[in-house]
Amino acid sequence: MNHSNEQTQQTSARLSRLILRSWWPSHGDGASLQRLTLQQFREQMVGLLRGKICGSTLALYCFSLRALSRVVGDLPIASLRAYHIELFMARRLEEVSAVRVNIEFRALRAMFNRAAVYGMVNENPMAGLKQVRLPRQEPRALSRKEFASLLSVIDNKEYRALVIVAVCTAMRAGEMASLRWQDVDLARGIIHLVNRDGFRLKGLRGRDVPLNHRAAQVLRVLPPRSERVFVNRRGTPYTTHTLSVWFKKYVRLATLPEDIHFHTLRHTGASWMVERKVPLPYIREILGHASITTTMIYAHSTVEHLRQSVLKLDPIIAC
Repeated sequence: MNHSNEQTQQTSARLSRLILRSWWPSHGDGASLQRLTLQQFREQMVGLLRGKICGSTLALYCFSLRALSRVVGDLPIASLRAYHIELFMARRLEEVSAVRVNIEFRALRAMFNRAAVYGMVNENPMAGLKQVRLPRQEPRALSRKEFASLLSVIDNKEYRALVIVAVCTAMRAGEMASLRWQDVDLARGIIHLVNRDGFRLKGLRGRDVPLNHRAAQVLRVLPPRSERVFVNRRGTPYTTHTLSVWFKKYVRLATLPEDIHFHTLRHTGASWMVERKVPLPYIREILGHASITTTMIYAHSTVEHLRQSVLKLDPIIAC
């Protein structure tokens, strides 16, 4: 990190502390901030972060803090220790999956990192703690047969178009639900994903997503009935929740496995691009990943791929 970036972050942290102290009645010194309880901390963070991070991320932060409070009580955040976090994880593992516990773990870690920057805690109580260890799993993607079965039961033409575009672009549910016609450039074959009031992209990074011929064809015949591209039969825009509810309904109608969710469409598009030998850096740009490490989960190798690789040595050592 260069000196300019360090100065920017330090200035941002100082401004945030000033804002927090102006909101909190006993404003002034850092000690008053360290007396904030988990509930008060959550309330302050909502005011501070609303509009700066995407709504779903903020909702996850709030839910995770509430879940922590339910387990350990409404403690002052400065009194939290690693023990409290380990207790929280153990209790949550009795209620939800290990995957979900890790999601909440990362959310809490991010929030307490902010608390440390703002001077609310001396250090992150989660420093040195690790997530629940999980067996390595490849992302669940639809087979061609499963995708065809899914499309065959979708009787709503507009939702069917949505599913096709979701696979062709590998866009997230929130990006699909928030997509507006003004973001779609059919002449150039590009969707412009941008941050706007009420919607923030993950990582806050705008990007251009290219349209293939099938996605462009589907969008051209879709009748615009709202500023949003995808709406239900009454013309009401979908939310990420209603997208998922309808998707699960069609998954069950097609008698497909229960582990298929709306996000599976994103995994499917990415996995099919890998199968067609699209370079991972290109896929990373399409998906909007901040790091190529995230995209690497799609670089799954089959035994046949490996066999074809070693067969390339035959001409060299055929002496």
